[in-house]
Amino acid sequence: MNQTVKFSLGALQKAGAEKAQAVLVNTEKHEINVNAGQISLFRTTFDTNLYLDGIVNDQKGSTSINKIEEAAIDKAAQKTMELALSSPADKANDIAEMQAPKAFFAGPQKPDLDQMYLRLTEFLRYARMKYPHVIIEELNFDFSRKTKFFANSNGVDFESSRGIYSFMVVFTAKKGAQNSSFNYTVFQTQTLDKPFSECGSIARLLQQSSEQLNLKSVPQKFVGDVIITPDCLSEMLYSIIHYLSDYPLIAGNSIYKDKLNQAIANSSFTLHSQPLSNELAANYFITSDGFEAKNTTIIEKGI
Repeated sequence: MNQTVKFSLGALQKAGAEKAQAVLVNTEKHEINVNAGQISLFRTTFDTNLYLDGIVNDQKGSTSINKIEEAAIDKAAQKTMELALSSPADKANDIAEMQAPKAFFAGPQKPDLDQMYLRLTEFLRYARMKYPHVIIEELNFDFSRKTKFFANSNGVDFESSRGIYSFMVVFTAKKGAQNSSFNYTVFQTQTLDKPFSECGSIARLLQQSSEQLNLKSVPQKFVGDVIITPDCLSEMLYSIIHYLSDYPLIAGNSIYKDKLNQAIANSSFTLHSQPLSNELAANYFITSDGFEAKNTTIIEKGI
C-alpha cells in the first residue's frame, strides 16, 4: 500500500472514523499549446490530490487537499470527521468491501516528445494546405500520466496508472467577408502511430467548416428522414445515461425508474459499458466507489 494512503487511513481512524477511505492521485502532464496557428507554449506540470472520506455513526464527511505532508493530512482528517459529525446519518453511507489487492497499468509510461512535436507540426501543415480558409484558433495537445492509489479500512488496496495523449482543436473558416461558425473536436489515444488528420472527426469537421462558407437555406418545408452526424452520438447517449445514473434514480425523477427488465427503447438498441476495452484509449480499472471495474451491458435489445 502506498505510504501516504496508509498514513491517511490511520489519520482518519485516529480522528474517529469507523470506516475510512483515502485516494491519492498523482498527475504528470506535458502540454503543447497552439494559438492563432503558432506554437505558443510547452510546459510540464505535476499535480497531487488527496481525497479523504470518513464515516462514523452512519454520518459521512469528505475532504480533498493538494498537500501530502503528515501535518496537512492530520488536519484534513480532523476536518473530514468534523464534517461527518455535522452531517445527517444515512445507513446507505458505506465503503467498498474487501477485494484482492491489484495493480493496473495502461498506455505509455512516458511521452514521446519528439513524436508529439512531429505529429503536431504535421497537422498544422496539413490544415493549412488542405483547408486554406480554415483558421486554427486554439489547439491543446498533451500527454498525461495519472497514477491513482485507492485504499480503505476494509482492506481495499488498488493502484492504477495510465498514460494517454489528448488533442483538442478549435477552428473556424474565413474567406473575405464570409465566416463559418466556430467548431471544435477532441480525441484521445495511447499511441502516435497515425497522423492527426486520420484520427477522430478532424478531417470531416475541417471540411465541413470550409463548406459552411457557402451556405444555402432549405427551400421549403418537407417531411423526411433526419440524418444525424456521428458527433451527435455522445449528446444523444448522455440523455439516456444521465437518467440511468444514481442521482436521478435515487431522487425518483428518472424516467427509467422502476423500468428494470422492461423495454425502454427500440429492440435494435443495445448499450454496453466496457471500461476494460482495449478499443478505448481512456479506459479505467477502478470505480469511483472503490470496486474493480467490470464490463457490463446496460441496455440489451431495448431492455
